[in-house]
Amino acid sequence: FSRHAANWWDTRGPMASPSVTLSLEQLACIQAELEIDPSKSARIFANNGIDAAGHQRQMAELEASFQQDESRAQRFVQLRDYYRAVLGPR
Repeated sequence: FSRHAANWWDTRGPMASPSVTLSLEQLACIQAELEIDPSKSARIFANNGIDAAGHQRQMAELEASFQQDESRAQRFVQLRDYYRAVLGPR
């Protein structure tokens, strides 16, 4: 869901570049998907054009940015919770 919802215009394919820079919305959706079912992490990363190391790097950068921008941190939490509710078990 996250790759198609956030990057539907990208025709390069899910693993086009290991250095894909993801938006706040994409990272929040990936985080929600990982929290729902961590066993699907390889598929989740592949669907978003990143690997585990790329995800860890981008999450570390994002978390560092939260220290300077509390509203960004709050937005991330809101988005993650929203995606978790939408994508969670039915």
